[in-house]
Amino acid sequence: MIKKVKDIFFWVKGKTNARDVVAPSDAVAEYLSRIYEMRTEELGKTPPIDEYVFCRRKGEPIGNFKKGFESLLKAAGVLNSSDGEKRTIYSLRHTYATFRLEEGVSVHILAKNMGTSTKMIDEHYGHTVNRTNAEELTKHRDKGGSLPQATTKPWERIAVS
Repeated sequence: MIKKVKDIFFWVKGKTNARDVVAPSDAVAEYLSRIYEMRTEELGKTPPIDEYVFCRRKGEPIGNFKKGFESLLKAAGVLNSSDGEKRTIYSLRHTYATFRLEEGVSVHILAKNMGTSTKMIDEHYGHTVNRTNAEELTKHRDKGGSLPQATTKPWERIAVS
């Protein structure tokens, strides 16, 4: 059983700089545990604490995941999106950004964690931010100060006094 983890940090070196990156803990902890167990089996002992997470048998870092990721997507039958667009390892970055924004993460905090600018986040994911903030963008108060309540139809709201 996976123990709940508060925060998971990675030290990454990207195109822009080296930095700490915070990962969503629950799902990431599960997969890191699996990788760690497989590596322990492979070595026949506990791996060094400062070893790369994704490494070759002798501990050298894996420099490129393109071919392996493509093979995985082919085997799963999801190499192309419903629009026919080929998925790449970079697609994971877009998925991550979209999910974080949909969860209400600040554009400024997300940009810093991803090593990019708020301008780039706005340009590529602005539509996501608007959907996430729809309730905030459309709220209004009646004269009594209460917020409108949703009716059975999602597009209708009525004011409750």
